Amino acid sequence: MKKYIILALLTLIISMVDTQAQDIIIPIENSYRYIGTMGGYLGNNDSVYVKDINNKLDEFEGNWMGSANKKNYKFIVKKSTTNRGPIKKDKLVLKYEITDDRGNTIVSTLGLNDENPLVMDNGYMNESGTWVFHYSGFNTKCGQSGSIFFNLSEPNPGSAYLFLFADGEIWPTCESDYAEQVFPQDWMTITKS
Repeated sequence: MKKYIILALLTLIISMVDTQAQDIIIPIENSYRYIGTMGGYLGNNDSVYVKDINNKLDEFEGNWMGSANKKNYKFIVKKSTTNRGPIKKDKLVLKYEITDDRGNTIVSTLGLNDENPLVMDNGYMNESGTWVFHYSGFNTKCGQSGSIFFNLSEPNPGSAYLFLFADGEIWPTCESDYAEQVFPQDWMTITKS
C-alpha cells in the first residue's frame, strides 16, 4: 500500500512539473491584444508561444510585386520562428528591393541576412488581420522609420495592399533634412508572383 501512495505522489508531482513547463499558446491573430499591456506577451506566465495555429501567415508568404510613385517594389515574405528566452514567436520576415522606373536599384535588402536590422522581421497581426512590420530604413536617424501595413485583399488572396505609416522622428545626429520616404504613404496594390 505504501508503494502505491509513493507512486501516486511521484506521478502527481511529475505531472505538475510537466504542466508548468509547457508554453502558454497565444494564437498569432490575438497577439495585438498583448501589445502595450503590463508584462506584454508573458503576463504572469513563465513562457509563451505566439503561434500561427490557424495558418494565418501562410497567405502572406511568397514574392510580391507592385508599383507606386514611379518606383517598382519587390517583396519577399517568408514565415519564421524566433525563440528568445521565454518567448517563442512565429513571425513574418520581409526583404525588399525598390527600383526606379528605369530599373536602377534605389534600395535593396534582398542580399542581407534575416538578422540584419534593415530586414523587417518584427511585427504583429492587428485586429483586422493586417500584418504590421516595424520598419527601420537606411536613413533611420533622418526619419526613415515607421510601420509597414501589409493587408491581404479579402476577395483575392493573390492581391494585397501595403503602405508606410512613417514615424517621422528625426534624431539629433541627423546631418541633413528629413529623409525621403522610399515606401508609399498611401495604400499601394501589390500582387503575388
